[in-house]
Amino acid sequence: MIRLHTNMLEHIEDLVHLKPLRKLKRLTLMSNPLEAKTADYRCLVGGSLPSLKSLDNVRITKSELVLFAAYAESSRGKKALLLLPRRSRQARPDTGSAY
Repeated sequence: MIRLHTNMLEHIEDLVHLKPLRKLKRLTLMSNPLEAKTADYRCLVGGSLPSLKSLDNVRITKSELVLFAAYAESSRGKKALLLLPRRSRQARPDTGSAY
């Protein structure tokens, strides 16, 4: 389980590092700006991380798995999923910290 709730995650690209975690079963992202501003939030995260069994402490149902798979195959899903390269750090707002 990875708990990332209330971490000010704003972009789906912030989750790109979770994609290789094929045994990740539970993830919490609630109370992040990402949740509120992403229209297909649950489909997007579930489709990007197919090993998940629970998202935001809510069990992923069999019908949701079907929905996630359909979303991943749709043109909208393909554009949105974590298949896109991560934006460069220069495109991100400055947080005041040095790299």
